[in-house]
Amino acid sequence: MAAPTMSPHTAHTYTVTCESHDEAVVHCLVALAHFAEHTMLDEEAAAGGALEPCTPAPADLGWEREEGRVTFRFSEQGRRGIFLGEATRLLSGKWTRAAVTEEPLNIQS
Repeated sequence: MAAPTMSPHTAHTYTVTCESHDEAVVHCLVALAHFAEHTMLDEEAAAGGALEPCTPAPADLGWEREEGRVTFRFSEQGRRGIFLGEATRLLSGKWTRAAVTEEPLNIQS
């Protein structure tokens, strides 16, 4: 029996589920998630760290079928914090935080 394969999202255990029924706001949140995942944290920059791809990819959103909810996965808690801070600063009142998770996700590929 072959070992189960891991999704590229498996390592991204820090999540936040956002809700907005405005498609433009959801696309802005996607862009902010990419920004947060690509922003060098101070300790990474000092160590010469490399940037990795962010999740979700646009095809992973499924926000319409989830009644305006989209879950973003981040590789580190600090990156999720960057996302939440920037989303609040730039889009305050346009979206709500529905859930936050810090447990390893059981994602099947």
